[in-house]
Amino acid sequence: MFSIAIRRCSHPPSATINESDPHSGNKQKDAGKRTKEKKEFSSRDVSYFVDRATSAGEKIAAKIDHFIRATVSDLKTCMNELLAMGRLQKQMNLYFYACKFLSQKANREVLDMQDNANDKFAWVELSYQEYRQT
Repeated sequence: MFSIAIRRCSHPPSATINESDPHSGNKQKDAGKRTKEKKEFSSRDVSYFVDRATSAGEKIAAKIDHFIRATVSDLKTCMNELLAMGRLQKQMNLYFYACKFLSQKANREVLDMQDNANDKFAWVELSYQEYRQT
């Protein structure tokens, strides 16, 4: 059996603090007013609490990992989607530019935010035109 001490104050916290008194809330004065209560937990209870805390932490980590990794399409998926439209052809300058441009994760994130394939193509085409002007 494990023993955990829980301190409970026998008076409300607001009664001990006087903001105008610089010594108000002094721990030495308040120590005599507190009472200790002990609550005992079995090793089974402690093990259960640890398992629940660990399980919750793992679930939260899995959800965060899902949101970070699963939302960005890979380069091959992006290119296949653009090629499937029929407006982008292999061996064209725009195709090679799109391969290089979408190899950057930030550009794929923006591409994924577009509503449909036409908007995605328009965004890549606009980026290509801006690149050619520089």
